[in-house]
Amino acid sequence: MKSNFKKDFIGLFLKASMAVGFSLLFTNCGQQGNKVIQSHESRILSWKSVPWEERISDSEFNAIYSTEIATVKDKKYPVSKPAVQNLYKMDTAPESFKQEWGEFTAGLELKGYINTGYVVTDGWTSRLIKLTQSVSTWNTMRDAKGNSIFREVFATDAYGRRVDDPTDGKSTESGRSFSMEFGLDTPVGTIPVAGTMNQYLVNNEFQLDLSNAEDVRIPFVGTLIKKQMLKIHLKFFPHEKGWLVYGASAVKLQTREDSLKPQDLSRIVDGIFTWLVDNLILSIR
Repeated sequence: MKSNFKKDFIGLFLKASMAVGFSLLFTNCGQQGNKVIQSHESRILSWKSVPWEERISDSEFNAIYSTEIATVKDKKYPVSKPAVQNLYKMDTAPESFKQEWGEFTAGLELKGYINTGYVVTDGWTSRLIKLTQSVSTWNTMRDAKGNSIFREVFATDAYGRRVDDPTDGKSTESGRSFSMEFGLDTPVGTIPVAGTMNQYLVNNEFQLDLSNAEDVRIPFVGTLIKKQMLKIHLKFFPHEKGWLVYGASAVKLQTREDSLKPQDLSRIVDGIFTWLVDNLILSIR
């Protein structure tokens, strides 16, 4: 009885300490003085040339591909199916995933299709890029249960100061790098992250990579995630009237390995995918 009480007390203390730590660190998020964030040195996620046929199996393609049209208030809209996902721990992941993402605590793959109802043109691609660059609107992203994914998202300059979203809808083959800060909502609290978003556009394929530009440290806990060990990857392949989407995420936790589980990565990446579907789609004339 005493042993169980001691164990429960320690667990509650650690959880409370993390909550306080997250709160303190989140309060200071963005207040980095003259500290320069070397965002262009954070490009650990370079352009990935793997074709979608090697990312998405025939059965997965059949599960996600859609040409369906629905009528809503006398207007016709293309309908996208839910994405399919694979959740991984280090000991359950395929060797190909381990080789690509390295050592991790939790991992995820997502495969989806965004049905636009129109052949993807340069204008559609620019619309997609501009939407992902509108980072201040990311706090409207929700998971399947309606819970928020990000909090207080904003773009920053090289000194960590808040700036306007870089919404020009442009990217390049060599890539563009943006600094940002965001709070990542998790079951144990909001984790504040100084992040780097890299974007690439090669042969009409668009790639977005998000990673933590600095160690995520929590008072009373220590380093939770080392620099660049939280990775979110999304690749958009134009296909007929829409985009095939391959997503992957991996995180290596230094402590408190229950802070982010594969299910948590699932709600994040799937929430991003669903948000893009909801905000990209236009009615069909």
